[in-house]
Amino acid sequence: MSKALLYLSILCFYLGGENCFAQQIVRGFVVDSSTQKPIEGAAVFFDKTTYGTITNKNGFFVLKSREQTKSPLIIRYLGYQPEKIIDPPQQKNVKFLLKKKEEGLEAVWINTKHQKKEKPKKLSDENEKYEALSLFKYFFLGTRFHIYDTKILNEDALDYYITEDKLQIIISAKEPLVIENEYLDYKITYFLEGFVLYRKMSEIVSKPVTDYYEYHGTALFKDLQKPGRIRKKFRRRRNEMYYGSRLHFMRALANNELENHGFKTFNIEADSINIQTITKEDFTEVLPPKESLVIHKIDMIHIKRTKNQDTIKHYIKSAASSIHAKRNFGIDKMGNFFPWNALIFEGRFGREGMARALPLDFNPYPN
Repeated sequence: MSKALLYLSILCFYLGGENCFAQQIVRGFVVDSSTQKPIEGAAVFFDKTTYGTITNKNGFFVLKSREQTKSPLIIRYLGYQPEKIIDPPQQKNVKFLLKKKEEGLEAVWINTKHQKKEKPKKLSDENEKYEALSLFKYFFLGTRFHIYDTKILNEDALDYYITEDKLQIIISAKEPLVIENEYLDYKITYFLEGFVLYRKMSEIVSKPVTDYYEYHGTALFKDLQKPGRIRKKFRRRRNEMYYGSRLHFMRALANNELENHGFKTFNIEADSINIQTITKEDFTEVLPPKESLVIHKIDMIHIKRTKNQDTIKHYIKSAASSIHAKRNFGIDKMGNFFPWNALIFEGRFGREGMARALPLDFNPYPN
């Protein structure tokens, strides 16, 4: 063993063992694809984590993360098309090219089989815009759990569109959304790539009602108050949000430890099932049923009070999270699942939103 490797091994031992070797280091230059000139101030980060940096005057950056992740590397700069790199090269300088955006781009919305071919109309009526904003915040920030402590600081960055049949509301953003979550002490920079609210005509009232929604984007988390010095109450709150959350479930599923982490899975009839997984080299492939229910022990307290199977099944259906799977998907050890549109969540998981969001590199604090 060389001296350098020996010293590194000793250092790793004192810093916590294997995490030292699991570290990711990506470095390189961000330049304009046409002029080859460096871009200063470009945001470079691993999606939905706290790992982020900006480029210097030479367009250079070094980005480090403590864990290996399948979360893509995101590079963004105002006026340029964002770059998403799934498996960025490590430990060597790489040139990343950014292309300037075309002028006059219309709203971006999520492509689905229900999408109309004609362009949606931009809302101009203030009452309609207010209604669209209220719906957006209700689903994007979350429908419960301290939503009023979570604020979008630049709501004026949002544009609102509606299709001719009024069954789709599409929302895009002209700039990154800045979100402050005072309850969890996070500042989130969210790059919204598309939000669509799908509606259907109500059988009770003569107006559209929400059917389901989808949104997609990339995010960078930072501590709101004092980075690196988290107060005890925020540690407690973050832990409370984590246990039983979608992130907690995904990590447990990736490690085939659902039961050890207090999760149980059921089919749509509330009969117990196991979700099949295949362990790969750096992620877990999941072969899910089309519909499944997930419940955590936190939500199963009342089940112990009855032995009636019909009552138990009714409780599971009402308290569980519902997962609708469109296809197989993968999960890495951090709980990052991909592709993003493989699943639709309802119930507890579907209500989480930005008000309950935790970064992918979050680890529960010791008691």
